[in-house]
Amino acid sequence: MHLLILCLVCLLGPAHLVAQELEVWLPTEQHRPKLQISPLAVDTMDSSYKELLEETLRKDIEREGIATVLTGPVLPLDKSYCLEWKEQQGHLQATSRTPFDQKEHHYRAIPLSFDLQQDRVFIHKLSDEIHKELFQIEGIASLQILFTERSHLFNNPERSSEIWTSDIDGERAHPVTQDGDYNVTPIPFFYPGHVLYVSYKDGHSKIYLHRPETAATTPFLSLRGNQLLPALSKDSSCIAFISDVAGRPDLFIQRLDAHHRPTGKAKQLFSKPFATQASPSFSPDATRLVFVSDMQGSPHLYLYDLRDRQGEVTLLTKNWKENTSPSWSFDGTKIAYSAKIDGVRQICLYDIATQQEIQLTKGPGMKENPQWAPNNRHLIYNTESEEECQLFLLDTAHPVPQAMTKGAKQRRFPVFAPRNIPNQK
Repeated sequence: MHLLILCLVCLLGPAHLVAQELEVWLPTEQHRPKLQISPLAVDTMDSSYKELLEETLRKDIEREGIATVLTGPVLPLDKSYCLEWKEQQGHLQATSRTPFDQKEHHYRAIPLSFDLQQDRVFIHKLSDEIHKELFQIEGIASLQILFTERSHLFNNPERSSEIWTSDIDGERAHPVTQDGDYNVTPIPFFYPGHVLYVSYKDGHSKIYLHRPETAATTPFLSLRGNQLLPALSKDSSCIAFISDVAGRPDLFIQRLDAHHRPTGKAKQLFSKPFATQASPSFSPDATRLVFVSDMQGSPHLYLYDLRDRQGEVTLLTKNWKENTSPSWSFDGTKIAYSAKIDGVRQICLYDIATQQEIQLTKGPGMKENPQWAPNNRHLIYNTESEEECQLFLLDTAHPVPQAMTKGAKQRRFPVFAPRNIPNQK
């Protein structure tokens, strides 16, 4: 089903993007360090605003999944990290202390605007600095996400799907595209605010590039046929995608020049009679591709080595049926994907070194389109149902999914955006 959604939708049309209701639940218990956070000491701030800032920092720390948060007056507890912070003359000042040696670290003073949306951004950055200083782990609180949101066109039974962006906590959400078309699978593309995505503007699926400085859009590739599921190599040298220009959905690659523009002709990498290919994802060194194919019946993950001129592929996943939407981690050690297990789509991992296939999520409800955060620890994915599709965050070290969005919306295809892509709401 999912392979048809992602690859053969060019034949069926976007109206066939339907799924089933779900619920996600997976308990786990692992030891975590404790972080005591003092109440925010204030100089000129009213109590209600103070509570909002305290809640923002607490949720940021909890969302990371690294430490257990303790609130209240900081006490000299053994083995606990401590954070004390205060507002003084319109600035936030924070100091952390490590256990055992009681080493202190003073963070940069943060100027407050007393506009909650803007000050939340400062809190997110502080949260990331805390994680880097105390736990030597890159935080994700200041990351933004791209995703699609589906809605009915005004006074029209047809549906549109626009590209949206938001902070990781769902705040400051706003549309990137507003053209009333059916847009899917966004990926950040080099420059601030530039997004590569697939649209059905002319009735066929084509890859487009959104540039914030202009409302005009043209297909990114001069190639006949439908184009789907673009993936960008991390060395900026090429994109992989799916096209039916040769008659069936096959795997293609397009080289890019130094200015990130297509150069030369797109090359067909892999084709198989009567088979459908889908969902490519590059290894971090851009030497290999993982992709989906149903060449042996049920869709599974296959590996294509771009250095191998023979064009042979290797079967990776074998345990479960209908493997889809692979995403290669930034450190190259793992591939996340969705697989159907006992009739329900779950988020799984393929470990490159051990060749193990690991189920991360459990419970009813479909889970699809996992994408890695740059810290190689967190995944974002969407759930699927006819009523609503929501975005979830999954800490692979403590895999209890956290809801990032809510409400009767259909949100899909989430991906983390680089920190240099501005949110200009």
